[in-house]
Amino acid sequence: MNSPTVRKRLLFLGGIALSILFLWLALRNVKLADVWQIGSQQIDGKMILWALFAYALFFVFKTYRWHLLLSSKINLSTEQLIPYVMLGYAGNILLPFQAGEITRAILLSRRYPVAAFTALSTIALEKIFDLLMVLIFLLCSFVFVTFHSDLLNSFVMTVSYLILLAIIPIALLLFSPPHTRSFLKALFDSLPSKVFLITVKRWIEDAIEGVTVLRKGAILLKVIFLSVLTWLAMLTSLYLTLLALNIEISLAAAAIVLFLSAVGMSLPTAPGFIGTIQAAFVVGLLPFGISQEESIAASLLYNLLITVVPLGVGIGCFISLGISFRDLRNTVP
Repeated sequence: MNSPTVRKRLLFLGGIALSILFLWLALRNVKLADVWQIGSQQIDGKMILWALFAYALFFVFKTYRWHLLLSSKINLSTEQLIPYVMLGYAGNILLPFQAGEITRAILLSRRYPVAAFTALSTIALEKIFDLLMVLIFLLCSFVFVTFHSDLLNSFVMTVSYLILLAIIPIALLLFSPPHTRSFLKALFDSLPSKVFLITVKRWIEDAIEGVTVLRKGAILLKVIFLSVLTWLAMLTSLYLTLLALNIEISLAAAAIVLFLSAVGMSLPTAPGFIGTIQAAFVVGLLPFGISQEESIAASLLYNLLITVVPLGVGIGCFISLGISFRDLRNTVP
């Protein structure tokens, strides 16, 4: 058995274990009968439809942003790109470390005259913008949210300063790639060679290469604007999911849950983000007086929304594009 195969299996088993741990932490002292009652009796079907609409907009904005990032290399329309975005997202649901994005790039390179590396560099750049937006959303939420605990307020203030410090290197990446490359090389050379750090380093290096398309100011502004719209759509979808269960919190509080969910979805967990989403909702909603039962009910509904729908669409794209299982398997890192 070769080492890559062993590493894949270890990552998969580690993800399962991590999901079980998060699920256990989230479900402690939870009355499952109350969760069922909340989910079955309080749900607002119309609000769910609006949440699905907002979620669909998330993919539309995300795909058009990718179109702009690829525009310097190849001119592909949103209609041509969206099947690959959906396939990649479906892969993220099933594979750890957002590995579906690699599948997206490789499949695109096999259908159109664009190198897989070029596609990967633009996807890595997407991740940089996503990180920037999520951090900004979290920072803005802290401005409008006040907790009753002085300790919690002090913690939020500390995190706010850390977010500002994190935004600085991201801005440096976007506006001064050569300096960023030198700084990151020195940083990663000083760190241990862990699988996670190697993955992060690869994404960042790819993103630096992808920055070249943003040398045109107009494209940079459009990409920033679309990134804001993309994450506003995701935030709206989450917020409407909470409202569908009659859980009323502020949009700023929902942004905190969105941040924790995004962190959880980036971890190597079981397929479907099971466990991390539940933990994110419980931790994020607890300071706002939402019971664990309500949090779990909302997390399960949100879990269905962000996994079942993209998986169904991804399977449809898989069939419509005529991709074989062998082709798909060969793209999995």
